[in-house]
Amino acid sequence: MNQFKLSRHEYSTTSGVPRTRTAEETYETAGALAGEMAIADFLEITGKDRLGIPVWCTIRPREKLGKVTAGAGTTALDARCAAMMGTVERFSATYCGGSMDIASYEEVGLTRAVDPEELILPRKPEIGEKLHWVPGQDILHDERVYIPANAIYHPYDPLGMANQLFRSDPNGLGAGSTPEEAIIHGIYEVIERDALSRAEKNQSLGRRLVPESGTPADKLMETFAAENIDVTMWILDDLYGIPTVAAVADDTITRDPFMIMMAASTHPNPDVAAACTLLKLARNRALQIFTKEIGIHAGRSAMVEKAGYERYKRINRLWFADAPEISCEEIPTTNHEATDEELTAAIAAVAPHTDRICIADLTRTALPVWRVVIPGFEVSYIDPSRVKKRRLS
Repeated sequence: MNQFKLSRHEYSTTSGVPRTRTAEETYETAGALAGEMAIADFLEITGKDRLGIPVWCTIRPREKLGKVTAGAGTTALDARCAAMMGTVERFSATYCGGSMDIASYEEVGLTRAVDPEELILPRKPEIGEKLHWVPGQDILHDERVYIPANAIYHPYDPLGMANQLFRSDPNGLGAGSTPEEAIIHGIYEVIERDALSRAEKNQSLGRRLVPESGTPADKLMETFAAENIDVTMWILDDLYGIPTVAAVADDTITRDPFMIMMAASTHPNPDVAAACTLLKLARNRALQIFTKEIGIHAGRSAMVEKAGYERYKRINRLWFADAPEISCEEIPTTNHEATDEELTAAIAAVAPHTDRICIADLTRTALPVWRVVIPGFEVSYIDPSRVKKRRLS
């Protein structure tokens, strides 16, 4: 895996989001990868939902997980880019036969490897237990480090050659036009999942968030409201100085429990985080309708169907709770001009809360994909079996 060296790439603003390349340039590169990634179909599914917010999806029937990957945007081009970049992430994260070391944590060396227990496991590893390891880099200390392959590849299947520590997931995967952009996205996703996990554990989502008037987030909120879809938006309690915005959408017309959707995004500009969160809600709605039509069911299907609309809302009452409001205008905003500034700031924000910030290069196409692993950051929101134990004083 490649060694990462920080470079500077200037940002331009594409549809309100800072990017190193325009949507047209990104799509030109990403769209050319369809054959390489075995995309069987690339479809617009905007019309599946009444919101009218552009949503596109790729279909890769040969994949074990993630056969359908969707993306939303304020324009059709942005939605196509989002769907393709999401597909690049998933394609690149799949183990494709490269060499992996098999050894115990003790054999790899306590100073050379990430301690598996710091990844918050559902079980305690045995002494001498054999695991797969891949080389990566600790960008906090600029040194080589070995990381459990279970935390890098998704899906991860040790095929009986080594033990599996937990169910693999895409947390911390980032794709971009440059390695820096990909790593920034990965760090923000790890922060987002950590914030959601802590919010659920503390039974508090923080404060209700009101978008600034005239911003893309405000206009998206108006689109939801016009279709009688109630959106409750939150600014989560912040440990890192980088805002995480979460939201729940409740379809008061269909009263369909499957259309109670949650989403979140982390970004130094809360207006950007809010807009990205609302676009994820639109993506999730269209994707839910489409996958149900073609017979692909999410893991939550049986539970949601059994609960029904009213009970499912009660189960998720935390997301609908009363709380004080705050406007995006009241939240400190940071705007970066280039990738080196943003990545340096993200590392500085995370550094006091972890001993390592680990990255691994998963790039398999013309677009960089990196995995970010931050030991100690919480993940129970996406995997309830991995709960961080409170330390005894």
